[in-house]
Amino acid sequence: MLSEKLTQELCDQVRFEYYSAYLYLGLSAQLDRMSYYGMSSWLRLQATEEVTHGSKIFDYLLRRDKPVELGPIDQPPMNFASPLKAFEAALAHEQKVSVRIDKLAQQAEADHDYMTGSFLEWFLDEQVEEERTVRQIVDRLKLAGDSVQSLFMIDADLAKRNA
Repeated sequence: MLSEKLTQELCDQVRFEYYSAYLYLGLSAQLDRMSYYGMSSWLRLQATEEVTHGSKIFDYLLRRDKPVELGPIDQPPMNFASPLKAFEAALAHEQKVSVRIDKLAQQAEADHDYMTGSFLEWFLDEQVEEERTVRQIVDRLKLAGDSVQSLFMIDADLAKRNA
């Protein structure tokens, strides 16, 4: 059975996933203004993916006949001086998401809620991939340093991401 505590934590995670989308939209806008249109596009697609994650949890709660409480979404930080700083913020955020998903899985296990545990496995696997992908971008940006040519090559590569 899905406990009240886990239900509330899942509702909080819905809000956090939408916050993630909001953060990525902000980063996208900032990089667009810096003329890094490929990075901006990548982050815009990431924002859409985060909405999908929040919707999956939302739908799960409804399928389990649980009340869904939607709280306010905080304003994300919007002042990053470079693509590297923006993607470092994205990586730090993904690491926070990973901790949150892990705690949800721990709570499901403590509650002996194997259905929710099974549901959360997808998110656990997804977070491994999310962190890895953003970490690789950060690593590439660090290698590029201040080289405008390298930054635009990375930008062009990130523009290839499909929805």
